[in-house]
Amino acid sequence: MELSLFARSKSALTANPRKKDIVLTNDVYGEASTDLEAIADRIKTLPAEQIEKLEEKQNILSMALAAFNSRVAALPKTEQKAALTLLYSRIIDTVFDFHLSLETSAARQNIAEAETGDQKREALHEFHNVTERLAAIYRFE
Repeated sequence: MELSLFARSKSALTANPRKKDIVLTNDVYGEASTDLEAIADRIKTLPAEQIEKLEEKQNILSMALAAFNSRVAALPKTEQKAALTLLYSRIIDTVFDFHLSLETSAARQNIAEAETGDQKREALHEFHNVTERLAAIYRFE
C-alpha cells in the first residue's frame, strides 16, 4: 500500500468520541485520511478562552509526561521500548497532521493571492517543495 502525504499511517485513528476533535477515518482504499482544512479552521477559530489556557495545557502535559516516564521506567526494557515506540508514533502522526494542515492552508492562501499564472505556478512549486521537505522530516515508511 502506497502512502501519500495525506495518509501517514495505514490504520485508522479515532479521536475521543466525547470531544469534538479531528477524527481520522479509513477511506474506501483502507488508508487513513484527515480533514486538513478542519485543523486549520479550528486553529483560526479557537475561542480566546481556550487559547488563554495554553500555559495550563503546557503544565498538564509536563506533569503527565513526568508521571508517564516514571511508570514506563518501571517496565521491563522491551516493554519500555514498545510503549515509547507506540507513543512517539502517535505523536509524530499528530504533529504531521497539524504541520501539513498549516502548510496547506498557507499554500492555498498564496495561490489565492497570486495575481498571475506565473505567480500561481510559483506558489504551487513552493508547496511541492514544502511537501518534499515534510516527507524527508517525517520519514514516511
